[in-house]
Amino acid sequence: MTGSLGRSTALRRMMPVAVWLAAVGGAYWLYRDTAGAGQAGGVAELKEFTVSSVETGALVSVEAVPGQLVSRGQVVARLDPQILETEIAVAEAELRELQAKVPAEFKTLELSGLQTERTFRAELEAVEVELQAAQSGSARDGAELASIDEELARQRDLVARRLATAARMKELELRRAAVEESAKGWPARLEALETRRQATRARLAEWRRSLAGASARSARSQQILPLQLRIDTQREYLTLLRKRLENLTLRAPADARVVAILARQGSVLMPGHPIMTMVEADPRQVIAYLEEDRGPSVSVGDRAVLRTRSRTGERVEGTVTGVAATVIQLPQRFWPAPTRPRWGREIFIRISPDHKLDPGQAVDVSFYPKGHSMGFATAVEAAPAAARIDASPQPLAVPGGLLDRSRFEPSGIIWAERLQRYILVSDDTGLESANDNAPWVFTMSRDGEVDAEPLVIEGVEAVNDLEALASAPDGTIYLIASQSVNRKGKRRPARTVFVQARLEGRSLKVVRRVFLHQLLAEAAAREPALLGRLGLTSRPDTGPWLEAEGLACRGNEVFLGLKDPLDGSGKALILRIADPDRLFREGSLAGLTLWSKTSLPVEGRPAGISGLLFLDDGSLLMAATNDHGGALFHARRPGGPELEAEQIASYPGLKPEGLCLSPEGDKLIVIFDRQDETPLWARLEIPR
Repeated sequence: MTGSLGRSTALRRMMPVAVWLAAVGGAYWLYRDTAGAGQAGGVAELKEFTVSSVETGALVSVEAVPGQLVSRGQVVARLDPQILETEIAVAEAELRELQAKVPAEFKTLELSGLQTERTFRAELEAVEVELQAAQSGSARDGAELASIDEELARQRDLVARRLATAARMKELELRRAAVEESAKGWPARLEALETRRQATRARLAEWRRSLAGASARSARSQQILPLQLRIDTQREYLTLLRKRLENLTLRAPADARVVAILARQGSVLMPGHPIMTMVEADPRQVIAYLEEDRGPSVSVGDRAVLRTRSRTGERVEGTVTGVAATVIQLPQRFWPAPTRPRWGREIFIRISPDHKLDPGQAVDVSFYPKGHSMGFATAVEAAPAAARIDASPQPLAVPGGLLDRSRFEPSGIIWAERLQRYILVSDDTGLESANDNAPWVFTMSRDGEVDAEPLVIEGVEAVNDLEALASAPDGTIYLIASQSVNRKGKRRPARTVFVQARLEGRSLKVVRRVFLHQLLAEAAAREPALLGRLGLTSRPDTGPWLEAEGLACRGNEVFLGLKDPLDGSGKALILRIADPDRLFREGSLAGLTLWSKTSLPVEGRPAGISGLLFLDDGSLLMAATNDHGGALFHARRPGGPELEAEQIASYPGLKPEGLCLSPEGDKLIVIFDRQDETPLWARLEIPR
């Protein structure tokens, strides 16, 4: 009895300890299941997309079902186009009516020109008649003064000899004073009339010159500018309508799997109404969550080995492309217990294209420093072994104060010796809610720390989609916008600006500017063969088609690298401006030529130019991008109709967009635009 009671008491005393041990064991297994054997847990990025209506209209068809795999650009739904098709037909008729008025306006101007000629000649004849009358009046007063002086002398003699009274002499003196006063006004009047005659002659001569030769039509074109502006406005309206019509055909935004259909066929939808949801089919990025107190530090360029949590534990390889700057609370699935939150950093990993993960799939991740021997693919892929360089991008340090007032998507870079800073241009500036398209560029230290205060471009009101900048030997800085249309199919002046500027203090002063696309359109209207010689095409709605992203100087020449178009065989185009001063001074494209073409394959597909840089040895570096990533190329002997370029670095999934040399001239600087993510830069050995 006593023994049984003792055992019962001992069991009661051990019960709390047993419960605590069980809890610890359970937590351990939960933690083990969450974090696995690696240094961090992670998930394949789950990119969700919603296909929504962008117009009011009836949903006439849904062309996908839940679970279906769809390709990027595949049609998944259609809205009723009837109303917009009617609006387009009416707008096209109005455009034709306006265009039909142009010949009549030119005829009217020709008749008006003849009338203007007669008006100028009549004005000249009237001035000459008035001048002749003034000359006669001046001569008459001079002759009368001489006669009065002669008579006065005679009268004074008679008065002195007491042969006449002074009355006649006083009368003559009064008359002389009146005539003298009249004569004083003639020189100024004659000078004014002669000036009028010369000015009238000059206007008549200028008018006759304006009607002579090729300039005549240009002069008359200026006079029908209001009609031309109405035509241009109507064309823009048609472009907008056609874009809206195109938007009625809804397409998959990426290779994805349909999750749910949210609208029925026949429903009338308002803009923004969701039609279906989908998730990315083949995620290329994994987000790992590295706890504050676990594992070594991780850097961009480090290698990662991922293990799936399936029974097979499939191994996946990747490269670290980003490390979050702040510590956050980790997602709950990575807590050791539902009531025990954890904190850490997000680590972004680009996985090898040879492996496949499902969206949202959990993995365990181990990290290895660059250079660790484990049979892992290098960060620089697809480049010849002899040409490989260390191309590991690092994040820029972008202050929150800057991001509070502006978007920052760097697309071009130069080193400014006067500022001891890099200068960068950005696709977008300001915020949509404030200072949208502000005329700003940005500055950065040697170590990649971006300044919080933008650098103002003084002399332009707005800039949009600035893609590149370059510095000439004389200190001139050139900046160019893309010249392309935006997502809505519009090409506003801020997207076509091309600027000559100079640094003055903490600002860029515009010396001259032109709107390059407008110059191309006007030149092509006068000389239809021009676009073909440049390798460009024209579209009915938008005119000349080009997207400029590369800009470089060599001596006094300026070179433009085009992202689009490519030629018929997929080669990228480089244009040369032989006399940029004349282009900016006169708006002349006489020195613009197609300099060369080159093949720049990225991930096995043609790519356009996103950056240009001439090296001191005369060779040319090019950055190229397409939808699959980017790469760097080196043309050792540039020139001739086609360049031979060697790929020296590859960046799958990244977009190298700006190239320049370091302040010391011993490193190549590459800028990567990642849109809403922290931009990257790389400092590389210069290829020889």
